Amino acid sequence: IGAMIIGPIFTYATEWILDEAIKRNIKIIRPLMREGKLLSELLTIAQKERNVNLSIEPLYISRFAVFTANFEQCMEKDVLYLFNTYNITLRKIFEILNIEEVSERYKEYLDVSTVELKQVTRGEESVYEEVKTFLVSDENLSLIRKKNRGVSEKIVKYLKEMGLEEACMTLDIGWRGSIQNTIQKLLGLNQGNILNYLFFSRDLAIENVV
Repeated sequence: IGAMIIGPIFTYATEWILDEAIKRNIKIIRPLMREGKLLSELLTIAQKERNVNLSIEPLYISRFAVFTANFEQCMEKDVLYLFNTYNITLRKIFEILNIEEVSERYKEYLDVSTVELKQVTRGEESVYEEVKTFLVSDENLSLIRKKNRGVSEKIVKYLKEMGLEEACMTLDIGWRGSIQNTIQKLLGLNQGNILNYLFFSRDLAIENVV
């Protein structure tokens, strides 16, 4: 699979990215981790063959890092997104949101996955639905924003140091484009300063990626 399928796809994609960068006069390419290290190596080899000189470095960033950095402006949809993460435990959700102090209310369910919580009822509704309603209350959304104040500063500083304030490209194998969308929100960029390229994706990425 690696040699006969993924290899040719990566090779073609690498050449495509360089074509796009040259055509659009972009000098900065930032492949996202985890695959970013491999993609950076492939792009570096390919640019030498073309005798061009671009700034190509992996962007050491994760979905978790950018997702939590966005909690200063946490919205209901950000909390609900966690419940769509396969097999995540309730304890992990409270930890990610940084509001473990209000988890006592559900202490007997903390090590239960969200998938399993759908089958557990307390009163007339499932614990799954009850917890979601609880977490997206105005009081808890305010608490999440308060507890995560300042979290984004370090990541924004890193993104700027890596050149993402200038005209640049991010590169990812991709799926939903969630990381790219959050990066642009953190930097306040929605005017095409960053072009985001994904090899594979869902239709949903069109809404997420500018």
